[in-house]
Amino acid sequence: MAWQSPAGPTGSRRYPGPPAYPPKRTYPTWMIALAGFVALMLLALLGDLLAHGISAADIPAATRGSAIPPPTVYVPPPPEPTETASPTPPGVSLPTIVAPVGPGASGPTVSAFQQRLAQLTYMIGPVNGVYGSDTGFAVTAFQKVTGLPRTGVIDGATAAALATAQIPTATYLSPPDHIEVDIARQVLLVVSGGQVTTTVAVSTGSGETFYEKNSPGKHHAITPNGMFSVLWKYSGWWTSPLGQMYKPAFIDDTLGIAIHGYSSVPPQPASHGCIRVPLAFADTMAKLDPVGMTVYVFGGPVGDNPPGAV
Repeated sequence: MAWQSPAGPTGSRRYPGPPAYPPKRTYPTWMIALAGFVALMLLALLGDLLAHGISAADIPAATRGSAIPPPTVYVPPPPEPTETASPTPPGVSLPTIVAPVGPGASGPTVSAFQQRLAQLTYMIGPVNGVYGSDTGFAVTAFQKVTGLPRTGVIDGATAAALATAQIPTATYLSPPDHIEVDIARQVLLVVSGGQVTTTVAVSTGSGETFYEKNSPGKHHAITPNGMFSVLWKYSGWWTSPLGQMYKPAFIDDTLGIAIHGYSSVPPQPASHGCIRVPLAFADTMAKLDPVGMTVYVFGGPVGDNPPGAV
């Protein structure tokens, strides 16, 4: 019901009536929308500051109201480098020996040393716990490489050295597959992929003077240094003017030098110039020296060592 002012005695209004309110102000729609947008932006900015632990006091007065740089992205540190696998087997615990172990011995102790020699790439023959001539040649090869007395018997010094020994390293790296004949140490190494995979005792030229049938004059039993390759091979016993050779792989036709199996392979140089391999290993060796294989011969008294040694 509308409000009415009763008339006074004089006919004037007793009450002045409702106060005169100013007219209601209205705002354009766009202005309202703009204000809402600004409010939302301020709330978003405040939330961003709080999320990054920044208060208004942290922002210089000169930059307040300006754009906030994006937060620094956390980059985790790189992982710790890990050691790559080494071809060298770790040290092992070998049986303690109270007396030298040599030809004729048998049992678990012999098996343990055979396994260790095989692990270190020494051509050993069957790991059967029997100390035969093949085990003796493997021990001799190890003693040659490590500079121990070449007895072919496992004494205390040899047993201790076997426990911590490393695989022999190649002297040459190119090509990655090749053969090395180390005259100074009297060993042959088969290198595959730049790593020594087989080590075997050998006997090279004795350096002595000898006479050869149907070839007048004196000859010297030398195995010269140089870079050679396997020229040709013979599968079986080959009869030469100086004797028989088993499965020879010839590397020098002029001097008649070959890698071959022979019944006598002493610890020291003893051949007429060839590279003697123990007969027990000759069949295996014949599979490792194919025609075309590079053969480095070095460390001897005759000729220059091949270039490229590491």
